[in-house]
Amino acid sequence: MNKFITSYVSELYVVLIGIGLANVLFNIEFSYTNIIPLLTACLVTLYISFYWWDWVNHIESNFIETMSEFIIDFLILISLFFLFINYNSPILLATNLLLISLLDLLWVFHFQIHKKKLDLKWISRKIIVTSIFSLLVTTIFYSQNQFDEKLLSFIVMGVSIIVKKTFFKDIATNIDTITFRKARKSDTRELQFIAAESKLSNNNSDSFIINNPDFSILNDNQSRIIVAVKDRKICGYLIMDDFKDMEYGEDLNYLIEDEMASIKSQSTMIIEQIAVKKSHRGQGIAKHLINHAIHHCSSINLVSFVAIAPHKNSPSINLHEKLGFVRIGKFSSDNFKSIENYQSILYSYKRC
Repeated sequence: MNKFITSYVSELYVVLIGIGLANVLFNIEFSYTNIIPLLTACLVTLYISFYWWDWVNHIESNFIETMSEFIIDFLILISLFFLFINYNSPILLATNLLLISLLDLLWVFHFQIHKKKLDLKWISRKIIVTSIFSLLVTTIFYSQNQFDEKLLSFIVMGVSIIVKKTFFKDIATNIDTITFRKARKSDTRELQFIAAESKLSNNNSDSFIINNPDFSILNDNQSRIIVAVKDRKICGYLIMDDFKDMEYGEDLNYLIEDEMASIKSQSTMIIEQIAVKKSHRGQGIAKHLINHAIHHCSSINLVSFVAIAPHKNSPSINLHEKLGFVRIGKFSSDNFKSIENYQSILYSYKRC
């Protein structure tokens, strides 16, 4: 569900920007008398582009998987679309922008309630923006007959751009941005620390890894270790490998024969291990890492093993299934890497 919604919203933003560019290039006649409407249409497209930029860089990877979040995002998109319809009417344009500011305020409230993190400064900025657009609507209502409508529309969009650039900086600082890169040799100590924190033990049986990986692979330019970086510090890692290089023997039982044939006949990568720093757990780091792997393996099969015995790794099971992985096999061993009665599920990612 999550991948469908985020893809859907991303595509709608692209469509909106396309509509804006088409409107500028084909719908408005290039002439001296149409300079102001042409510039206004450009500002509308630019304004929507700012929202698209925030979505791609900050919101999409932190999408909250609730129906209320989807409804708010969808209403914002609809309101942005109506800017193209109303940009020649200053009062309707200003009212449209006021509605968008109210939806922004609602989105911030929803985000902070879900994250259980109250930021009064962020909320106050949104209230100021709403007040500015309320004042703008009131001013235009009482003075629209005194000025040219085309010029007023241009001024309204100019004010909206200034407001957007001045008061919308909070999204970059309040939404955690996670970046990804290949692991480097200099990362070895940090990765070893995260692996040691995540090692299976009596005190850590809910979300775990069963062995410390050999980070000597970092000397290899073809390293398939991906690290997640937040606030310039490594907060987690994911190790991928070629599935054909993995040795599971006849103990691997496929539940779906068609999947077995596909995996054996086509290129397949396996998520061998995921680990997140203890101080960063519960923040969606593992989800971001898996989504990055999904994007990285967009043209090939992607599978992943999740342990279910001797301890059931419930967080990993729930995460894989929520992201679109399906169970296709099961592996069991009396003694696997010094762990007795080991069992794991083989998951395969199902693309839309």
